[in-house]
Amino acid sequence: MCQALSVPPWTKYENEGGPGAPEIVELLLQQSDDPSADVGAFIDALVLNWAVGGSDAHAKNYSLIFGPSSVRLGPLYDLFSALPYDQWISYRKVKLAMRVDREYLVWKLRSRHWEGLARQCGLDPGPVLDRAVELLGAIPDAAQATATRLREEGLVEGIVGRLERSTVEHSRRCLEFF
Repeated sequence: MCQALSVPPWTKYENEGGPGAPEIVELLLQQSDDPSADVGAFIDALVLNWAVGGSDAHAKNYSLIFGPSSVRLGPLYDLFSALPYDQWISYRKVKLAMRVDREYLVWKLRSRHWEGLARQCGLDPGPVLDRAVELLGAIPDAAQATATRLREEGLVEGIVGRLERSTVEHSRRCLEFF
């Protein structure tokens, strides 16, 4: 997204001058061959990063895929959760790479911030809030199913359990703010 928006890669974080969600949504609305699906997927990614404490989802971690006759939002990559590393980073210091409305800190986000972000992006807040609630409600089961699959495949490191617990707890906490 930095390249697509003519932003130097060293300013990939919004608080360092990089693009935020409104700029990326505007680009998707203008350039995507399926703007509704791509804007929805991008907003979903923002909600997911909030739910898992994904503090590294900066503009260089979103991309466009150019096909022979199409432009689409690329798949998510370089996903990270700061939540299971509470011995190194306090929950109250976990912040998103892109703000939601005017807020970066995951523990401070509420539904009003998502409503504000929707308005900043020119979107109807109702469906954005409804989708956020739907995703937040689905994350605990998905996290538990993924952790179970990883354990069945032989990955029994402590990080799997910590990531599962922190994701389930935090996504449920986020859901309470709606």
